[in-house]
Amino acid sequence: MFTQEEIVEFLQKSWKIKDVLKRMKTDRKTLADEIVIQILVNVPFQSITLVAANPQDRNRPSFEEVKERCTTGIGGLCYELNTFTWGVLKGVGFNAFLARATVTSTVTSPENHAIVLISGLEREGDLYLADCGTGFPIFRVVSLDFEEESQIFKDGFLEYKYVRHEGKILRMHGKGDMVKPNNPPIEGLDFFIGRWRRFYSFDPLLKPTDVLSNEHFKSTIYLTPFTSSPRALWFPNKRAVVIANNKLIVENEAGELVMTPMKSDEEILKAYQDHFPQLKQDKVRRALAEWHRESKS
Repeated sequence: MFTQEEIVEFLQKSWKIKDVLKRMKTDRKTLADEIVIQILVNVPFQSITLVAANPQDRNRPSFEEVKERCTTGIGGLCYELNTFTWGVLKGVGFNAFLARATVTSTVTSPENHAIVLISGLEREGDLYLADCGTGFPIFRVVSLDFEEESQIFKDGFLEYKYVRHEGKILRMHGKGDMVKPNNPPIEGLDFFIGRWRRFYSFDPLLKPTDVLSNEHFKSTIYLTPFTSSPRALWFPNKRAVVIANNKLIVENEAGELVMTPMKSDEEILKAYQDHFPQLKQDKVRRALAEWHRESKS
């Protein structure tokens, strides 16, 4: 996706990350953390592009399309964001590869999420996870070299950790989790360990393969709200700004999410103009129209 010269110039000039090549030799973990943070700050997780597209055009984007959308701040869903994350880390010189995970939140489908694994980040044989495509704050790469569970992390409004369970690694959400649990729990979808809810799982030993073929991409996205629910979020100054349907949600200085309902399309369009000006208003209008059409059907 990138030559080393190309991505180093982009990171240093556009995102003001200093001394990239020098830090690849002396400061690799902090550099990887900073790259992940800058992706979450500068590239939104958004469904506008998908909702506004004609159904026949809802295909898995090419590497060139991913590169264009993410370097210009348009963004996309997990496939775009984590393919871009992989391309950036790989281009800089990390041994990064794409892998698959299975999200189990409101609906599930096997291997419906792309993640990035990095080996040999600090020492030979270590393994780290980078994930910029969840729509949640994860301002770091996470070591997977724990025996039973990782430490508890707190980024922005969300508390999370990783645990080993039946041969897989589970990402678990605690305080700040935005998914309302089903009562009673749905078998195969809801899984809890105490107060912690499983968000996704993956096998760290599974050999990386082509992540989300076009056919799997198309079948998977129709199990999510992302083809009919317009939304966008990112983390300027490491604080969440979210527009979901007709709700504006902003994280305050205390790390609390403050929700403001919007009563009209014009109010929603104004919110996009204020908070996501790179998303063209005509695409936002088409996405809102599709949302209204789906809501009535």
